[in-house]
Amino acid sequence: MIEFLNLFERSVFSIDKLIKNSDPEIRNFLENLWALASEDKEKFISYLKVLEPSDFINPYKEGVNFLSIHASKGLEAEYVILVGVEEGLVPLKLFEDTLEDEEKRLIYVSLTRTKSGFFFTSVKERKIFNFTLNKGLSFYFKNFPLKIFSPKPKKPKQPELF
Repeated sequence: MIEFLNLFERSVFSIDKLIKNSDPEIRNFLENLWALASEDKEKFISYLKVLEPSDFINPYKEGVNFLSIHASKGLEAEYVILVGVEEGLVPLKLFEDTLEDEEKRLIYVSLTRTKSGFFFTSVKERKIFNFTLNKGLSFYFKNFPLKIFSPKPKKPKQPELF
């Protein structure tokens, strides 16, 4: 990790430029973080290890946050959109030792983060690393009220030609 930080310091990417162009609140955080990284790399790495994803979210600032279900624990949002609700992904079944009860708890976490609305998306077919998966909607979500959107027909860019 220290080798990476040393390489990062020498990289073309300018940390100073990033800090100068940031919002004042973010600038202050980045300046303190950069000072810590410059002074004591071991302490900086220890600090990064204890940070939670929610530490980077300002609950008073409007915006869109992209989080994993794990990172959303303890947070609330006006609306929550869960993407990729397909069998094998939710619940995740990549490994044989996946605990079904833990997956159920994660689904519960995702459902209870919202104040006003919960939406989820799924696809009929997903391509991952040149493999096509046809798993369909996760069984956890099959009894939810569904509104299926069909793609709109494409309109010609120059209708006068047709």
